Amino acid sequence: MAWTGFVLTVDGRNALNQAQVSNTMNIKSIVVGDGNAPGNFSTLKGLVHQLFEITNLKIDLMDGKCILTADFPKVDYDYYYRELGVIVTTDDGDKLYVYDNCGDDAQHIVCSTGVESTQKRIRISLYITDVADITVSNPSILYVGYDDYEQTVGRLEEAIDAAKEEAAGALEAHAQDTGNPHKVSREQLQVDKTDNTADIDKPVSAPQQAALDGLYEQLAAYTRQEIANLINGAPSNLDTLKEVSDAIAAHKTIMDALDAAIGKKASAAEFDSHTKDTTKHITPTERTNWNDANTKKHTHGNKSVLDGITSTLISGWSAKMEKTGDSANNTVTFSSGDATNPTGWADIGVVASGEKHSSLWRKFSLAVKNIRYLYNLLTSGALSTLLGTNLTANRAVVANGNGKLAAAGVTATELGYLAGVKSKVQDQLNELNTGIENMSDSLGGHKVGFTTQCYTASTTMTTLLKNLTAPIMCLLSTENVSDKPTGKYGTIVIFKYSASRAGAICLCTDGTMFVNNWNASTSAVTGWMEK
Repeated sequence: MAWTGFVLTVDGRNALNQAQVSNTMNIKSIVVGDGNAPGNFSTLKGLVHQLFEITNLKIDLMDGKCILTADFPKVDYDYYYRELGVIVTTDDGDKLYVYDNCGDDAQHIVCSTGVESTQKRIRISLYITDVADITVSNPSILYVGYDDYEQTVGRLEEAIDAAKEEAAGALEAHAQDTGNPHKVSREQLQVDKTDNTADIDKPVSAPQQAALDGLYEQLAAYTRQEIANLINGAPSNLDTLKEVSDAIAAHKTIMDALDAAIGKKASAAEFDSHTKDTTKHITPTERTNWNDANTKKHTHGNKSVLDGITSTLISGWSAKMEKTGDSANNTVTFSSGDATNPTGWADIGVVASGEKHSSLWRKFSLAVKNIRYLYNLLTSGALSTLLGTNLTANRAVVANGNGKLAAAGVTATELGYLAGVKSKVQDQLNELNTGIENMSDSLGGHKVGFTTQCYTASTTMTTLLKNLTAPIMCLLSTENVSDKPTGKYGTIVIFKYSASRAGAICLCTDGTMFVNNWNASTSAVTGWMEK
């Protein structure tokens, strides 16, 4: 059994319905376990055997998908990675949203030190439709993988160095440019009004100040643009060189620890050699056999007697046997109760200590006779069709034309539609039809006689409400209607009073009821409304 894809649980379906109404879903965590696969994934409330819960998640939304990424935590035990689930937070508490189990294909996760340590990252893609706001429960935690962090820091350092060099070069080039790069004219400088006093003693004129202000604005604009290019959308807490430098210094211990850990990792050859070492690792079959042997281990209450058996005693016992050296030629005379074709059951007394061989073999022969009798009953009676084969799954069981057990054409789902029925269905339909026939038309005061029809083909409510010939009452299952109430199952009753009047009632198996009407003037249905 392998990973087959996530199954939406019943609680998950309810959580999705709530999220589609509120337009918000809150994903709490990813849970991992090693429990065996259950018979029905959708009814689970939690993992079969949960090992740990991961709440540090990275969430990405793209192309209609919600992608969750998380790293497996470091634990102090080895385990089998067999079952996986996603937990969401709802108004009714935390619920198991989806579930999957890979069964015997579980991966063995090694968490000891050295080359045996297994690091694992999981990436889950979920399709969550009609929900705009999808969040995680712990937004204060910034998830970032080591590789992403290293790459981000490297890019920032390279960008800072490049910006420094570019800014320094531009400033130096501008300072050395004597060719009037800003095209300042004599008129702007008002040279004709310049006096011959020493420059250090001359006041700055208004035009000169304006020219200097203009030059300053050009340099400031250039600098701001270069800084903006360097920042390039960085968050507010990392949009200055000081903040970036502080962030790198604050994470220096983490980076040093990661560098040290990476330096200790095994080489590809060491890892490959370890994974192929069948002495250190056991297979799932070997583990099962060892566990089974440990469960079946036993002790002897008469250990002192067994310890007293010596080679001398064994030699003495052997001397009393036939000359062949074993008991292969020994015979026992007894009254056999066995028969080739037994016709009845034989009662057998309790096997007691101290019985003679003739008595024990008599009881054994009667036991064999009873086995033959049971076999004849199984192969010739109603159960004979069950030998060597299975019935069709999820079907009702009936006696066929030969009186043998067989699978009926009625499915378990169809049989479930009768849950809660307290009397004959046909009698209830007849009573319903009689009551409808006696209903008075509220507009004209005339009685309307309905004909009854059970509709089985797949269709839509618009087609039924618009095209059925009035007056008629039509019964059909929600399985046959594509635009039934979302997530509901049950029976739909349609009343067509006239060519312009029609309505429907959906009686759901969970006790809820919905109504739907047809508007003749617009040829459209109003949609299901819960009552």
